[in-house]
Amino acid sequence: MEITIRDTGIGIEESRRRKKASGHQSTALQAIRERLEVLGREHGISQPLEIKEWKTESGETGGTAVVVSVKFVY
Repeated sequence: MEITIRDTGIGIEESRRRKKASGHQSTALQAIRERLEVLGREHGISQPLEIKEWKTESGETGGTAVVVSVKFVY
């Protein structure tokens, strides 16, 4: 199962530029990535987390999309 979360914010590249200018370094995303990688290995999911910039139909940055892959077991 894939869960996709999309926002209409400033996008990845603009966010990186602003963080670089401010010197801010977040560890929260890295911690989430590491946890999902462990779960992915345990359940045979090669890429449990994908974060990408999405584009509008006109090719402009529309924001950020996060795709979380989970194995659905019932």
